[in-house]
Amino acid sequence: MIYKREDAEKMAKVMLVCSKPSEEVEKCLRTAGGEIVTVNDGESAIFQAQHATFNMAVLVSTGKAMDLAETVFNLRDISATMPIIIIADRHGARETPAEIIAHASPNTRALTLDGLAAYLGIPGATARRNIGKRH
Repeated sequence: MIYKREDAEKMAKVMLVCSKPSEEVEKCLRTAGGEIVTVNDGESAIFQAQHATFNMAVLVSTGKAMDLAETVFNLRDISATMPIIIIADRHGARETPAEIIAHASPNTRALTLDGLAAYLGIPGATARRNIGKRH
């Protein structure tokens, strides 16, 4: 499936959750435009979501205190409509934890880096490696 820029929320303010630096994801988000607020873990993501409005959350890694699922479901409790993107690598035919979580949470997608770029409508991006979504 190919996503169009209209499908993505306006990139006014995006929260990037990454316990390990992810220059590729940051570069992709910067290319799409908007303000990027980076936090280091799930707990900080929850705090930020309680105190600010975000157009999207992009989760790369959530640290040790909160796992990916806990972070996603807490964010979903705070904002039922905010799109959540989980960055995941596709390895083999098995469903990844990111895909399982995305299927269990409304308005949550599990995407590869290429899939994120396509979702954001970045010119030249291809959605051929998207791995999971939930509307």
